[in-house]
Amino acid sequence: MAACYRAVYLWRRKFIFKPDLAVKEKLKNSKLIVVGSFKAGGGGKTPFTLWLAEEIKKRGYSYLVLCHSYAKDEFLMYKNRNLNVIKTKDRIKTIIQLKSIPHFIIADDGYEDKRLLPHLVYRLDWRYPPTKIKDLLPLGCHRSLLKDHLELNQIPLNCYKKPLDIEFKIHQIKNRNNKEPPQKVTVVTAIGDPHRFIKDLKNKGLEIEKEHLFLDHSKKSNKRIDKILKHNPKTHIVITEKDFCRLPYDLKNHDRIYVAKQSIAVNRNIFTDIINK
Repeated sequence: MAACYRAVYLWRRKFIFKPDLAVKEKLKNSKLIVVGSFKAGGGGKTPFTLWLAEEIKKRGYSYLVLCHSYAKDEFLMYKNRNLNVIKTKDRIKTIIQLKSIPHFIIADDGYEDKRLLPHLVYRLDWRYPPTKIKDLLPLGCHRSLLKDHLELNQIPLNCYKKPLDIEFKIHQIKNRNNKEPPQKVTVVTAIGDPHRFIKDLKNKGLEIEKEHLFLDHSKKSNKRIDKILKHNPKTHIVITEKDFCRLPYDLKNHDRIYVAKQSIAVNRNIFTDIINK
């Protein structure tokens, strides 16, 4: 199956995702940054892109974040932080149609899209880069191999062993009343890597009674949360910030829903790199 996935990937890369020189011409006075990962999901791309956009904004540069239209929850995360963002099905078309070009355009994901011709790629690594067919979907958790991206100007960011370039941590877990959860909780989440999230919760001292895991961006998690709250009056639910963005108003204000907020510590030289490169 991984070999079949590989064949389709290479065909798409050759005939669909060919480099688009119109983008390069359009952005000749701008820097296009792609935040990517070999992982199919849960690679920390959105949290890092949030950090990067905020750092650029602090320093007075104009910028624009591009996220995929299916990721409405991630789009709302950017909007909630008052960041400039566009959700789009076609990054190339969106870039070409821009009337005003900012200093920086940041693509949240897009590592596999060879049309983009980015100025720089930040690649978040959670293990050694994949080199074998068995590392690919569906046998593994990766979308491509290291040799597929050798032509890119990329900075690998170590997320898995010390010394870390990026460290992800949960810094607080609270409900709408600013109260922390009891020790025993239920987890309901629809993110790319729920197991890393659960591990982080356990490291915070929580005991996970039940896990309800859904595909990334799935709205089915909302129905499950609503059902649990109605039928289990003593259950306390922990979700991510991304899950919270998908909730309807009534659930966002429920006392037994707790949001785990994540912070990241980043090697400060990373930002210097994008200014100087």
